[in-house]
Amino acid sequence: MSILTASQIIDQAMQASGNTSIQAWSLIQLNTILREVYRRREWPFNVINVETLSTTASQAYTDYSGLTLGLWKPTVIQIRSGTTLYDVTPLKGGLSVYFADTSRLIGTGRPSKYVLDRRNSRIYWADSIPTAAETISLTYSIAVSDVALTDTPDLVTHTKNGEQYLIARLLMEIKSLHEGEIVEGTAIATLVREKEGALLDERFDDIDSTPEPHGNLRYA
Repeated sequence: MSILTASQIIDQAMQASGNTSIQAWSLIQLNTILREVYRRREWPFNVINVETLSTTASQAYTDYSGLTLGLWKPTVIQIRSGTTLYDVTPLKGGLSVYFADTSRLIGTGRPSKYVLDRRNSRIYWADSIPTAAETISLTYSIAVSDVALTDTPDLVTHTKNGEQYLIARLLMEIKSLHEGEIVEGTAIATLVREKEGALLDERFDDIDSTPEPHGNLRYA
């Protein structure tokens, strides 16, 4: 199957459903499916590393709103001092635990814990207030924008059977959500599971072809 645009994926799903008059609705559903797929697991083609941010002396957080590609989820945060990288790991419990800690502004030095404030686009340094400006090495999954009809989804471009999964999944959504049919246990539900399994099996083909007994546990 050739690489398909969003419009072509939608057309095939609509034709299979017998309803070809719901293109706008189907585009919304396609983007909903893509967001779900991208957010549920880490995909190599959606992960980037940048070193454009830095800590600020005497400031408890770093603002990341200026990133060229929006941040969905950090995977690795490190602070660079010369050629040495220091790991910064997420604070267990998140913002609630961080703000409940009355000593959070007392400690100073290079931080080793962080917590993400999505609403305000901030990385709070949870255990120490930085005393110097140092480069942050930030590896993260990007916040993917919605596709237009003429766009080809990255899931199609960077996987072997992304379009097959999306056609089957969109067809199932048309049947269940738009037409009100019960799809559990049907052939289309089985097909979606098969296509999703194949999609996940190939997710790391461009990184490591060595099979693991129970898959790649980091991304399970």
